[in-house]
Parts: sequence; structure tokens; C-alpha cells
Amino acid sequence: MNQNTTIISALVVLFFAVLAGFLVYHQPTSQPLPSTFSLSPTPSPQPTVAKEPDVASWTTYTNTDYNFTLSVPEDWKQQEYKLPSGVFIVAFAPSALPCATCTYVHEGYLSVKIFNQKSDPQAYKTFTESLQSIGKVKGYFPAQLNNVKGVLYANTVEVENHGLVYQVTLDENNGTMDALSSQIFQKSASSLTFTYLLFGQ
Repeated sequence: MNQNTTIISALVVLFFAVLAGFLVYHQPTSQPLPSTFSLSPTPSPQPTVAKEPDVASWTTYTNTDYNFTLSVPEDWKQQEYKLPSGVFIVAFAPSALPCATCTYVHEGYLSVKIFNQKSDPQAYKTFTESLQSIGKVKGYFPAQLNNVKGVLYANTVEVENHGLVYQVTLDENNGTMDALSSQIFQKSASSLTFTYLLFGQ
């Protein structure tokens, strides 16, 4: 076998290896992407004053309009509502939420707010400023949900995916508990899974 034949054979093998890798990577799938809730460096939680409710079992909340799932306590009540601007909110609490138009931060225990630059320009501005504050301003930490990088500050973790900001917030704190002290918040936030199709998006 001469040198030219060896080079051609190697190139053919390399071509098919690259092609096979491309086809495997671009296969359509509707499987949820894995989720993580990671912080680096990990800040210390504040002392816990309030006691969290006992959670016997968990269930999965699924939203097909905004393509995500989230683990929540099974017997908790939930309230979904969409503001006229297009902002979507779902709040969860151990007892019934009073109404769809109540201020969710004061009535819920845990919530997910979804918005973009058009539906809530101020919240979007706060999100972008929070990202820029990581490593520069005390209290802002890099976070990751569902392999999407974001920011953790106060009682909120936010990531942007497919043009939407997903904001998971520990609402029931009254100044007595932060996100890192809440096992409920950490379990729920770390379970957030995007269900967008990976193929033909």
C-alpha cells in the first residue's frame, strides 16, 4: 500500500466518522434536557428562622405552552395566570391562593415567572443587569438551570432560553429565609427541565 492510498483511506474513515457524529448529534428528540442547579462559588445560606412545610411527596408540573416541567410538592395548590402584557406566572403554595390577580409574591410560596424584553421590559433589564453584576456586586452568583447559565440573587434564580427568561422565586420568605436555606426551593429549581425539541427549532 503506497502513501497516497494510506492518506486517502484515512481521509475516508475520518469523513464517515465526522458524518456519523453529525447525524447522532442532530437526531430529533423530545426527551427533556437534564437539569442542574449549580452555583460557583457556593454562597453560604443565611440562618433559617422560618420552618418550611413538610413535603411528603412530589409531583411534576408540566406546561406545554412554555415548554418546561418542574417538581412541586404534590398536595400544594397552584394558580396560573397571564398578565395582559404577556407575562406568565404560576405560583404554588401549601394552601389555596386567593385569586388569579393577587400579587403572587405575597400569596405564594414558590413561583415561576416567564417574560421577555417585550412583555416586561423592566424585569428584562433587571435580569441583564443581574447577569452583569456576577463577580462585581456582592450577592450575585453564577447559576445554571437545565445546562443554561444564569444568575442567582436574593431569592431568585433566572435563566434565559429561547428568548424567554425563566425566573424561579422563593416567595414565602418575609425576610426570614433565603433561597439557599430552602430545601423546597432548591429541589424545585434544580428540577426545572426545558422540553423544547432539539431538532428543527
